[in-house]
Amino acid sequence: MGRIEIQENIEDIPEICSEMEEESLSSDHSDEETSSDESDEEVIEMGATTYNIELCSVSTQMEHNLQGECFKGNNSKSGQKGNSLVDMGNEINSVEGQVFKGKCDMVIVGEPSPEHERLYATLAFLTSGLFIGFSSPMIPRLQQNTSHIVISADEGSWMASVGMITTVPPSLVSAWLVDVVGRRPIVLSCALPLLGSALWLRFASSFWELLTAVIIANLAIGFIMPVIPLYLVEIAEDRVRGMLITLFTLMGGTGSFLMMIVGSYLPYFAVTEFIMPWPVVFVAIFWWMPESPYFLVAKHRTEAAKTAVMRLRGKKSEKDVSAELDTIQKAVDDRSKNEISVADAFRALRRDPGARRAVAVTLTFTVLLALNGSAAISAYSTQIFLTSGSTLDASVSAIVLLSVQLFFSIVATLLVDRAGRRPMLVFSFAGCTIAMAVIGVYFYLTEYGSQEVVNSLFWLPLTTLLLYYISFNVGANALLWVLTNELVPSSVRGLCNSTFSVLNSVLTFSITKLFQVVGDSLGSFVPFWFFSVFCLLGLIFTWFFIPETKGRSLEDIKEEMDTKAAGTKESAEKA
Repeated sequence: MGRIEIQENIEDIPEICSEMEEESLSSDHSDEETSSDESDEEVIEMGATTYNIELCSVSTQMEHNLQGECFKGNNSKSGQKGNSLVDMGNEINSVEGQVFKGKCDMVIVGEPSPEHERLYATLAFLTSGLFIGFSSPMIPRLQQNTSHIVISADEGSWMASVGMITTVPPSLVSAWLVDVVGRRPIVLSCALPLLGSALWLRFASSFWELLTAVIIANLAIGFIMPVIPLYLVEIAEDRVRGMLITLFTLMGGTGSFLMMIVGSYLPYFAVTEFIMPWPVVFVAIFWWMPESPYFLVAKHRTEAAKTAVMRLRGKKSEKDVSAELDTIQKAVDDRSKNEISVADAFRALRRDPGARRAVAVTLTFTVLLALNGSAAISAYSTQIFLTSGSTLDASVSAIVLLSVQLFFSIVATLLVDRAGRRPMLVFSFAGCTIAMAVIGVYFYLTEYGSQEVVNSLFWLPLTTLLLYYISFNVGANALLWVLTNELVPSSVRGLCNSTFSVLNSVLTFSITKLFQVVGDSLGSFVPFWFFSVFCLLGLIFTWFFIPETKGRSLEDIKEEMDTKAAGTKESAEKA
């Protein structure tokens, strides 16, 4: 078709599409042997921007509208992939708002978008994962007589558990601090204590220095954990937001996985030196990322917000981002109008029986999930394999376990909106119950059974823990915060999320700290049977009390909670 030039306005695009349609139709009549899959290449010039367009098919009437489909593919000006002209038209000419309805399928080949830059923030979680995974391979090594610092079993339990309780204060402070100093400064400032912790671990000469270094690292992680997801939500476009939020948890798991491999095969000092560059690399990369445009708009820094959105979307004109800025401004205004104080949340909880039921269900679920032992098993995975007496290499078994855990975390993100919440939870708690009961039997046999029987079951510890983590990661682990935010109404959601987060941290700290103590005092099988009991209680509780929320609106879920709460009240009054 040749070369088409558009010097001024995207309003000419309907004529272009009409011209393409007429030529396509005439070509179909004149040459029936030509396949509909064959395509010609078009070049559209708009000012200084060139669009290479491969015409696939043109049909239907073109209209000026605010919704509809016209273009599919990449726009070299916006660097945006999309499946509608809402993605292309708003990006090119958001002031005129020209969006065209109809089918005009094209593939537009252009420059890559700056989406990869949004992944830089997740490097903070990868770095955090290195510190979170430090205890599993290193505690057994530090308990050996050949270690430069020899620690006891009790001291090892403190190193494994103290981080979980240390993250609570910064998590609470960050909820206030993010709206005062911003998201970006908090995340960047966390690199310094992480680097300091790595250096202290390298040159530590006593247990107390090791413990202090672990505490410092987890104080930084306590800020990173709530702030990074918030930052990602606010800088991402709708079509990649879910992927980014999922990715930051996977990056944390990747960090722990790397630490398990490195910590299993490198000397202690080499391990700490491996950690040191990561905070520096994160700062060097993340330094160039802008502040969240939501924070900038909330602080009335409009020009800075424009610059941030232009950078994030790969735009060169303010007109191209004006529509998104208007959306951000509206969201910030709505949030300030609907902001609920802690006192308001308590009042709503007192007068709303449906909310009380939702909180009670979610609170019980949180407790049962924390007491199923996942935190303790992760922290002591290498130690568990060493204690089991299995002929399989403990380090290799721990690496296999963590890699399976990481893989099934990915699987869970694919299943959560397909399989439904209840089936996933039932499978999860049932699998965890069986796995914990069986491995408890194995450890009972190591203490009271014959060595010949134990030797014949060398494969059992790894197999049962694989079953446990497949079950746990496919269901319960993936759904904790999903159910918390779906079941609890918005009037008390903020208060409940903070409460559940603190409760979960306190319980996982307690379980991890007592795991070694109880095992040494009462028998290594006792903690596993304890976990099995709570997994079974989780299965029973899920079956009778947790509703299916897949594909349902929050209003519909709220109505069900209100109805069940009213029914419970009537039954109590009749009794």
